[in-house]
Amino acid sequence: MVDFTGVQILDSYALLDDKVWEEFKKFIGEDGDCLVKELIDQYLIEAPRLIDYMDNDLRVRDIMSLTKHVHTLKGRSGQLGAERIANLCRSIEDAILEGQYTEISPLFENLKEAYRRSETVIRQKASI
Repeated sequence: MVDFTGVQILDSYALLDDKVWEEFKKFIGEDGDCLVKELIDQYLIEAPRLIDYMDNDLRVRDIMSLTKHVHTLKGRSGQLGAERIANLCRSIEDAILEGQYTEISPLFENLKEAYRRSETVIRQKASI
């Protein structure tokens, strides 16, 4: 069972994991800056859309769609090193799996705030 009372603990995760960024850049090579910018731009379009979908999923209580959207955002965030977002998504997935539905809304509120804060840092990375 996951302890959802410790949502504040998730705040200790970095907004972005610089190690992931460095590994990613190494992996794609010298000409990768253009690809990195493209992936970041795509993420900055897709992430808010997924968050909007999740908001709707919660309103209409569509757990199947919520699970799909949370899982997608978790993976995309993890790829870019957006650790706080990825971990909050993981916590939402855990809450769904454990039937702790009352814990989803507070986690989702934290997720929206984490994205808002991370977006600025991600945009700065895109301009490097």
